[in-house]
Amino acid sequence: MPPLLSDADLHVAHLALGVARSLVLQAADATVPKLAPAVVPRTLSLLQSPLLQGYALKSALDFLAALVAHGAKPLDFSSLTKRILALADSDGTAASRHSLGVLSQAIAACATEAKAPLRASTVDAFVKQLGAPSESPHKRVLALICLGEIGAKNDLSAHKGLLPAVMAAFDVNEEEYKAAASYALGHVAAGNLSFYLPHLLKEVEAGKHEARQRRLQPRAPSRIPVAVAVTTKHTRG
Repeated sequence: MPPLLSDADLHVAHLALGVARSLVLQAADATVPKLAPAVVPRTLSLLQSPLLQGYALKSALDFLAALVAHGAKPLDFSSLTKRILALADSDGTAASRHSLGVLSQAIAACATEAKAPLRASTVDAFVKQLGAPSESPHKRVLALICLGEIGAKNDLSAHKGLLPAVMAAFDVNEEEYKAAASYALGHVAAGNLSFYLPHLLKEVEAGKHEARQRRLQPRAPSRIPVAVAVTTKHTRG
């Protein structure tokens, strides 16, 4: 199976990952120990491919989520997410925008299947990263996108420090960082519209934050219906 997990033929990779997921769901105790050294490294490598998308990407995310749901070491939530995040700068250089998007989706897929305390601690860790000047810019961008992806699938309103941290990102004079903040804000809001929407509209209309307002008006509100559609699609699926 491992040789099939490449971007040379994404349809075949999609089918192979589907089989791997079925093995985890049907006979995890017997198959997970064998998947750890063989299939998982190739799957993580596939996440770094600039070609990964569509059904192959979804199958990779579903496979990782199934491993987290099973929860056996060394393929438990903490171990897998650590390995996924390490891919963001595995070669010593910042990951591409496509790669950051794929990795954040993988983190969200794992976090959604994790137990609530583990998911909460992961969100808190990303929020803490946003306020840490020592963190590299691309890691903070990844933290924002991960928060957005997790928030689109889960209600994060209990995390009181999240919204201020994301809003503060609009004050950073870096276009990529502001775009990531906008993405995070719109998708997190989709997780609990009744909670976040009043805060969002208040910030948009606040004249005392004109610079921030210019960033929010064209971007964050337009993200909300898109994020809602994505969340509804996943819920129905």
